[in-house]
Amino acid sequence: MSSSYLQPGLLLRRAICYLAISSTLLLAAGCGIGSVSAPSADALADSGGGFSGFAHGGQNPISGGTVRLWTVGATGYGSAGTLLATTTTDTNGYFSFLTAGVPTNYTCPNALVYLTINGGDASGGNGNNTAIALMTILGTPTTTGVSQDLCATVKTNRPTVMVNEVTTVASIYALQQFFNALAEAGGTPQIGTSSTNSMGLTNAVNTLSSFLDLANGVIYPNYQPYGAQVISTSNHNITVTPEYNKIYMIADILATCVNSALPTSDACTTLFNDAVPPPVAAATSQSAASFPAATDTMMAAYYLATNPINATTAGTPDNTKMAELYNLVTPQPPFAFTAPQPTDWTIGLTYASSVVSGGSTYVLSAPTNLAIDGSGNVWYLSNTSSNVAVSELNPYGGLTNAGVTSLVPMQGLGFDFASFAYSARISSKVLYALKASVALQAAAQPEDSANSNATVLASAIAGDATNIFFPVISSGTVFQVPAVAQTSTPFTSTTVTVFPQYAVNSGHAITGLTNASGIAIDHASNIWVGGTSSNTLYQIAYNAYPSSTSSTSSTPVPYTGGAFNLPTSVAVDHGNNVWVANGVGGSPVDGFITELPSATSTPVKDTVANHGGINNPAGVAVDGAGNIWVASAGQTAAFTGQTVSELSLVGGALTAFSPSNGFAHTYTGPGSIAVDASGNVWVANAGGVATATVPGSITEILGAAVPVVTPIALGVKNNKLGSLP
Repeated sequence: MSSSYLQPGLLLRRAICYLAISSTLLLAAGCGIGSVSAPSADALADSGGGFSGFAHGGQNPISGGTVRLWTVGATGYGSAGTLLATTTTDTNGYFSFLTAGVPTNYTCPNALVYLTINGGDASGGNGNNTAIALMTILGTPTTTGVSQDLCATVKTNRPTVMVNEVTTVASIYALQQFFNALAEAGGTPQIGTSSTNSMGLTNAVNTLSSFLDLANGVIYPNYQPYGAQVISTSNHNITVTPEYNKIYMIADILATCVNSALPTSDACTTLFNDAVPPPVAAATSQSAASFPAATDTMMAAYYLATNPINATTAGTPDNTKMAELYNLVTPQPPFAFTAPQPTDWTIGLTYASSVVSGGSTYVLSAPTNLAIDGSGNVWYLSNTSSNVAVSELNPYGGLTNAGVTSLVPMQGLGFDFASFAYSARISSKVLYALKASVALQAAAQPEDSANSNATVLASAIAGDATNIFFPVISSGTVFQVPAVAQTSTPFTSTTVTVFPQYAVNSGHAITGLTNASGIAIDHASNIWVGGTSSNTLYQIAYNAYPSSTSSTSSTPVPYTGGAFNLPTSVAVDHGNNVWVANGVGGSPVDGFITELPSATSTPVKDTVANHGGINNPAGVAVDGAGNIWVASAGQTAAFTGQTVSELSLVGGALTAFSPSNGFAHTYTGPGSIAVDASGNVWVANAGGVATATVPGSITEILGAAVPVVTPIALGVKNNKLGSLP
């Protein structure tokens, strides 16, 4: 992958496009088709480079299209930014923000920027197809991320970009939770974020810029988003494979409308009839009670992203609409792809470990305990046949830290509200606090802080405003480490610091916690922990927390009655409703979700078998709109039926937003699942072969969830649990 905007192959191809054979020119492949007039004087003057580009419908140039340069908004999700500059495409689809080779005089605020193309003609005529709406984000990834001031970067570096259906699909999917369909319907393309979530939008731009070739308008088949990480004698990296075939498929669907002469063409009519808006607002970050029908191709792409089963009624996929959209693709589409008709329109990326040089040990194998910190970094435990190490990816997939090799094997992983990670060292039964800013390797061990209580062997870890909690394997006890994040000394000291630690349910050990695998904290700081041995969910009230070793605690409250079976994962939404993933063997036999409503404290079991594709659920997470995301590992050795499902309460009834087979992506025994502040859904494929010489993987579903406050403990602290940042 090239990190440059300008690529030699592209410049050569465009130079060929400008060679006038006569007064007209038959464009070469990739430039467009048909006879077009010679390029404009500005285009020739700028042939050496400048902030310019091409607008294409498939391979056809878009003539007479309105090109606008925008900043993102910063006053809310989908809020308006600033229109910086406007120009028009010529008959070659060429546009330039220069006059006689000098950059257009516009002022750059400190902001991310994007380009939009509206109207014009890509059919070879002289009309104006108002259904044409294309876009691309302007950004190039670096090891430190995309600069917030992309406008100044663009104006200074003057890139050459391609805007087409591929850039539109990629941009809309990555940024869907920041896009405003209502404003688009009014003719103003708006992408914006809240004043407290600029990080989420920037991280989304980083991800997009990593897999989108901005200069050529294509998707990188695979890429490495970060420089190699040196661990022992091996250099490691993460290789990312986006679902480029699916992106091209959707781009080809849009192209049939873009290349039409009129917005009333059969292709546009079918696209707008079948790419229907989400039937409930909870599917997006937008608060609109309803959305208008699509009137341009950006709206259509947004509706495919936010309503990936084409439902007109919540929970009911429309397979007819999906087939009609797929059948729009022409026999020789502008963007070749190899893929069958999908069962949903979500787009995924697969992250796998690679060894760059030296050795053969992979740092991503059978990952578990996935968790997101306050910067959007993705942490996980990587399991091999010989050890279990803590690793960290940056928000767009680069291998930032890999393996606490001096501390392995580790168990349990969670965060306090200040984004310090906690994991327990199995061999010495010590709880460690790990600094996110320090490479997690042997050299960082003096920076780590520890609690040397010999009983520590945590199966799961969670935090609230001041504490860290973990159930201890085999003891039936939940322990508390108080006021951890408020103490700076343990994180700066060069010596190991022993944290105070108390048994929350001292004297009231829970037999069913011998195999505890999930723990969550609600807004009132009550502890919820699942007991897989007793098929019971337990609550430990906040007022039962000990403040010293002599404090007493009350008996945990059990919730059972057949509502739970192998409760493997626990999550809490903004309303303090508790959600539990239950494994196979109960009723329904393939596993199910249980809600413990805060209003009644009476468990409500979902009785719909395989609801939204659920099949032996192993992980549950809540997004910023209260939607429930479930990772299912399947039931056989081959993990048949492995899925990711999305469900939500609609009119009081649990309703599936995913199809009956779940969202179909590359999984290998999905386990834990997490949502980040960009709206990406991260899935740890725990079924990957646990060996140091076989790479495992993590799946990311691009922008499909509503952004949520991370880490979860920060949501608890600020009363923003399961809420938009």
